[in-house]
Amino acid sequence: MTSAANNPDLAALEQDMAAVRLLANLDAEHDVDGPPTSGPLSLDQLRLSIDGAIARDTGAIAQLRSLSVAQRLLLVVALATAITAAIMLTGPTDNLSGTGMWRAGVVMLVVAVMTVLTCWRLLRPLHLPPANRWVGYGLVAVGVLLPFLMAWALRHDGGQAAATGSAFFKQCAVCTTFGAVLGLPVLGLALLLRRAKIDGVAVGALAGIAAGFTGFLTLHLHCTISDPIHVMGGHASVLLVLGGAAALWRWREYQKTSDVSG
Repeated sequence: MTSAANNPDLAALEQDMAAVRLLANLDAEHDVDGPPTSGPLSLDQLRLSIDGAIARDTGAIAQLRSLSVAQRLLLVVALATAITAAIMLTGPTDNLSGTGMWRAGVVMLVVAVMTVLTCWRLLRPLHLPPANRWVGYGLVAVGVLLPFLMAWALRHDGGQAAATGSAFFKQCAVCTTFGAVLGLPVLGLALLLRRAKIDGVAVGALAGIAAGFTGFLTLHLHCTISDPIHVMGGHASVLLVLGGAAALWRWREYQKTSDVSG
């Protein structure tokens, strides 16, 4: 007998079973050897269905997904770096010099490390044992909270003061929108490069967290306002927007799988 600690996670097993049921139903609708079938499928039918799915998995996206985890991770990080560098070169502000070399360096290092960690969990190899689901929850929580904490570390006297009243909310909305737009390419690429389809909503949200860090950093390089209240309301909020959007998308995909398999 094995101990409870060595048993696979029940939620992960249920997701695996749901994926198998989905394949079975798809095979029932698209039987490669004859007319549509109904009822339980044999292993041979399921094998034919899987072989057919593999044969249909062609094109540029399939080639990208066939790359190693390190290569796919590098692609996401390279895109995030390219977007950040483009903003820094085309519209630099005094935020970096005003923040101070050491503080700015620490913030950029934290953003880089969190981007790599979230992408690694998102693109984690399928052959590894199931990861603890709390790792995903923890990365989401830390990823959302860190930018709000870093808002105070980024404060300096040389920045523009935040507006008041309705103008404050307008400034925040403009920055949040701009940061979300800059993070969308990273979000899209991270989701396209994923192989797993059965991870929970928290893991799916990590694509939005990684993209949100790109938006957060580019806003710091572009926006002239360093007031912590504005940074929290207009910059850190990008992670809430993109993380929430990715979680909602993953939840809808999971619901579709459950509806078909149930």
